[in-house]
Amino acid sequence: MTTAMRIALSDLLVQTNAALDIAKDEGASQDIRVTLKTYAHNLALLLEGK
Repeated sequence: MTTAMRIALSDLLVQTNAALDIAKDEGASQDIRVTLKTYAHNLALLLEGK
């Protein structure tokens, strides 16, 4: 994975975690929170090279 790709994935992970925090604060549905958690988890796995 190139450095540019790692930076882009890292930025997406930060933004996804921020969106998850906002969703929790705003009382978003469980479906939305689970989707964001799953997306963040998958991004983290990609960054780890799995």
